[in-house]
Amino acid sequence: MSLPEIRYRLRQQAVIATDRRRVGRVNVADIETAAAYAAFIAGDVPWFTDAIADKSSPWINGDVTIALAEKLLAHQIELFGRQFELGREIDWHADPLTGRRWPVQFYAQLDTRDGQTVGGVKWVWELNRHHHLVTLAKAFYLTGDERFAAEACAQIDAWIMANPPYIGVNWSSALELALRLINWAWVLFFLRESDAMTDAFFGRFCTSVAVQAEYIQRHLSAFSSANNHLIGEAAGLAITGMAFPFLPNAATWRDCGLRILEAELPRQIYPDGVSAEQSPAYLAFVLDFNLVSWRLATLNGIQPPAIWHKRLSVACDYLRHSMDASGNVPAIGDSDDAWVVRLDDRPNANNYRAICATAAAMLHNSALKTAAGTWDEKSHWLCGDAGQAQFAALPHAPSPVGSRLFADGGYAIMRHNDMVVTMDCGPLGYLATAAHGHADALSLTLSVGATPVLVDAGTYAYQEGGAWRSFFRSTRAHNTIVVAGQDQSEMRGTFLWGRRAATRILDWQSTAEYAMIAAEHDGYRIAGVTHRRSVLFLKDPLLLVVVDSLYGRGNHRFEALWHFSAEAVVRRNGVTACVTCAAHTLFVVPRSTLAIGGDLIEAATDPIQGWVSSHYGHLTNAPVLVTSGEFHGSATLTTFFSFAPLHSLDIESIDMRVWAILTETKVAEFSSEKREF
Repeated sequence: MSLPEIRYRLRQQAVIATDRRRVGRVNVADIETAAAYAAFIAGDVPWFTDAIADKSSPWINGDVTIALAEKLLAHQIELFGRQFELGREIDWHADPLTGRRWPVQFYAQLDTRDGQTVGGVKWVWELNRHHHLVTLAKAFYLTGDERFAAEACAQIDAWIMANPPYIGVNWSSALELALRLINWAWVLFFLRESDAMTDAFFGRFCTSVAVQAEYIQRHLSAFSSANNHLIGEAAGLAITGMAFPFLPNAATWRDCGLRILEAELPRQIYPDGVSAEQSPAYLAFVLDFNLVSWRLATLNGIQPPAIWHKRLSVACDYLRHSMDASGNVPAIGDSDDAWVVRLDDRPNANNYRAICATAAAMLHNSALKTAAGTWDEKSHWLCGDAGQAQFAALPHAPSPVGSRLFADGGYAIMRHNDMVVTMDCGPLGYLATAAHGHADALSLTLSVGATPVLVDAGTYAYQEGGAWRSFFRSTRAHNTIVVAGQDQSEMRGTFLWGRRAATRILDWQSTAEYAMIAAEHDGYRIAGVTHRRSVLFLKDPLLLVVVDSLYGRGNHRFEALWHFSAEAVVRRNGVTACVTCAAHTLFVVPRSTLAIGGDLIEAATDPIQGWVSSHYGHLTNAPVLVTSGEFHGSATLTTFFSFAPLHSLDIESIDMRVWAILTETKVAEFSSEKREF
């Protein structure tokens, strides 16, 4: 840590000491409950639902919400795609996955980094974000059925009783409080016309909101912790301040939150739209915090800053280039399936497309409308009838998405027809910890049509992951080269990195005939080896050529790993392979002057290999093709990915063409290399 961060951490210890003294003696400034309640019921506080005239709009999936709400009445709650029966009384301190209970004690005494003693804190926190209460409240809003409203209010009352200020795991993260308050705000406004929304409940509710908001403001993330957590905390303050203007410190929360959001936008979203955390999933998370905050600010007569529209535009443009025909975006870096507020209850709701739809309406952008495909429920709740009309008035952009280098974030995206190739040339992650980065320098993904073929293995778990957490962050879980069995960067903790690989883009070209990216990293500098990768995406014939060059000293073993989706069937013939995935067949042919071997691994556990995680907490076995060999000093491995058998192609002319293109690049060393493919 830097000296300023050490001082900050010491100040936070003083804040924690104050919290300890205040346990059981929390005082909240007097709230004019009667006047506030009357103003709230009268609809004097602006909210998103004011912009929706028809609750039966075709864009609202009422049947899905109501069916889910019926299950929630019985405390059947889905978390990370798993259904849990939580019993008559929900235990807000229990890990739903393990059944073990977090101690009910002062929050700072709990080690939430310990994923083994109790279980992964993510599971109990996910329950306590209260996404499911929004579904219950929305079901009341759409039907007028008081059962849903009564259950939502009863659960909030039960939560307040079970979680006194500063006691328990649900007070141990300011981000978690922020997410809970954002969801509570939606619950409150969906229930505005409910009999369950009594003045007494309203008073208890607002008192808890005030205590939680004050906690957030005194525990804002900073320095190495100031990633998406800070944006979430700021959004929680801003939204709480605007949704509860009758609370004594509401204006302070609002102004503080909006000020931080504006300051963090250029830090956490690069000028080309890429997430500074090197994670598309966390980019979506950050965008949603801002979408809800700035849209509500607009409803309150506060104009968003220009930087917000600029970063929203470029971020959505990055997502548009990344998406395949089904809206899949490569699972680069960490992902924990996080939503800010779940406004679309469909299990297959695609948040990347929803963000593009919302942005298309806000920015009047036809290209983003094409990327979104259609309007959606989440966008409808955020933008209302006027937003839907703006979206509908936009023409579909007919032009296809082309190849592009996102140099600030470090991603080369090569596209032709329905194929999308992405190469990661970016930094490990954001700030000193690079918390959500993976050791994935020069890794590739490939999607054909609506089908991911070459994939990033995913995330799987955080604190509770143990060896699995390490595997999914490791170089071995990505489509790149491993030298001497090492990771490119050094893991030092669940969200901490030490030595980091530095990546450098050497050349980028995009023409009518091909796209080409060349880059290198120094992650194997301890072994004295530099890894350079050049990727050539030919359009006619359709061919992906990956040239991996290793430069250094001494003798080393290398492995080239290719992770395929769980749906892929791989048939290996020596070092070559035929891959069938959906309706597509891909031929993989490695070539080198070295003696190389091949292997196919799936569902291995010692060591871990051959798995993908498409959602948090989920594991699926998947094939991994490995090409390996040994080299002294330097080596080159060329891998062809073709959708036609190589024997049907004029391989000699292709060989000459590939070499000619690469030797004409800015990478001067190519001209002196021995031709090996």
